Amino acid sequence: MRSELSLLHKRLGATMLYVTHDQVEAMTLGHRIVVLRAGAVQQIASPMSLYSKPANEFVAGFIGSPSMNVYDSAVAGGTARLADGGILAEGLRVPDGRYRIGARPEHVKIPGRLQGVIQVVETLGNEKILYIDFHGSTTVVRVDPTVEAEPGESVGFGLDPAGIHVFGEDGARMDTDA
Repeated sequence: MRSELSLLHKRLGATMLYVTHDQVEAMTLGHRIVVLRAGAVQQIASPMSLYSKPANEFVAGFIGSPSMNVYDSAVAGGTARLADGGILAEGLRVPDGRYRIGARPEHVKIPGRLQGVIQVVETLGNEKILYIDFHGSTTVVRVDPTVEAEPGESVGFGLDPAGIHVFGEDGARMDTDA
């Protein structure tokens, strides 16, 4: 049905308003998407802008499948540390303070200095999705299908600096381009 609606839109050349709770429908059909939360506008942008530069943690978690991984951290001198002191990210350009650091599954890389245990491996043909237990929560990683991974294995992972998102305590995206 999505492809039929897309073809109809193209053929008519008319402005269309489509309301959905399905992010896949919104991303595939929309040219400009309005993300609402409890009736309040969170962000208005193109599908790829929503995905690559979410305005806040809500949009970051709503857009994309699997959802963005988000970690509590304290940043000092540009280095984000987890509660156990482990380094999550370095070279961040934000003031010292408490933040939520996000990375989409394709921006979590193996190997890395963080350690977890693989809980589930989804082999999808063109990719594998790994669900890693990390300090009692799940980190989701999208990897090449040739990566050898089995449930129960310990694995090191890290965040790709180019794909890190920083959110303030209020959930708003922090400007890290300074």
